[in-house]
Amino acid sequence: MRTALGLAFVIMIGGCAQSERSPAESTPTKSETRSQADNCVVTPTIQSPAPENTEGGPPSANVHRWHVNGDRSIWMFDLDQWVAGERNKVAWFRPARTKLDVSGRRLDGEAPPLFVETSKTGDEYRHKFQPSIMIFPTEGCWEITAKAAQSEARFVIKVAGGSARADVN
Repeated sequence: MRTALGLAFVIMIGGCAQSERSPAESTPTKSETRSQADNCVVTPTIQSPAPENTEGGPPSANVHRWHVNGDRSIWMFDLDQWVAGERNKVAWFRPARTKLDVSGRRLDGEAPPLFVETSKTGDEYRHKFQPSIMIFPTEGCWEITAKAAQSEARFVIKVAGGSARADVN
């Protein structure tokens, strides 16, 4: 009996310690390993509900993968697969009442810059949520930089070729 209680206590403490880790310390949920073929080290993601819902209220119970900066002020939704030449719909969270500026550059070769479009609703700065469309001109290893007021984030992702989604379905 004492052993079972001790084991339960250790599991409970271990779970609490893991949930208090910073994004940089979180166990990656997607590939963080370096592929020998392309040397693209993808930024690890965390599994978490969004910091709030899209209307500015508390987060839903749905857990998704997110790229999150060190102070948790900028969050970028992680798509199952990023695809070149397609409209990648991406959800962001950033400090409320700030403008989100997103840019991107290919790390493993020459490419035109990333095309980013954010919503222009007239109310886009009221909440932390910011939807966007990102179009990568080529496949490869991409660094995404996001800035909002004094906050900044840099995430590295792997973008697949234009026919990749068709292969998955």
